Amino acid sequence: MSSMGSTLKSVSYGSYMGVEEIPDILLEILAGKEDMKVNGEYIYDYSIEIIEAALNGKIVLDGSFNLIGFVRTIQKNKKLVEYKVARKCTYFKPEGAEDDKGGVVENHISEDKNEYNSVDVQLDAVWAASQIIKHNDELVDDLGVNLINLLKKAKMGFPQAIERLRDNVNENPRIAEWVLLLLESGQDLDVLLP
Repeated sequence: MSSMGSTLKSVSYGSYMGVEEIPDILLEILAGKEDMKVNGEYIYDYSIEIIEAALNGKIVLDGSFNLIGFVRTIQKNKKLVEYKVARKCTYFKPEGAEDDKGGVVENHISEDKNEYNSVDVQLDAVWAASQIIKHNDELVDDLGVNLINLLKKAKMGFPQAIERLRDNVNENPRIAEWVLLLLESGQDLDVLLP
């Protein structure tokens, strides 16, 4: 185990969220990532969020967890929250504007809803990617399809890959759900499926 893992295990302030120790698999996920950055920020800056998500069962700790994708989603959500707070602080009601919401214009409300829906879509894409990674070997054995490679080749525009992906989506609702969530997010497949 890395020095960071042993440091995390040795520091004790009682239980946290009903747990006395951080699970070893979670320490392994974080081990060796001291200098790793995502969008210029150290991954360790998000350790608490990662640990809380794991302890709450929001992430799967079976080796298929996409740490970089999860951190990017946290960063995006953080920016949305900061943006919303800044907007509340800087919004003013223009003189003569007619609205009955105390200065909150309806299109501002719908923009906020769309931004939070976008975060949900991003989280769904991270989940779908983790499911594809987790079940890819099973899909190879059962269906003879490496979904990760198939998605990447379809993204590059190979007609046979596109056709085979379309067939698999039409025949398997589970694959259809994962692919739909990935495509709806607009995220880069190479990042979600390393």
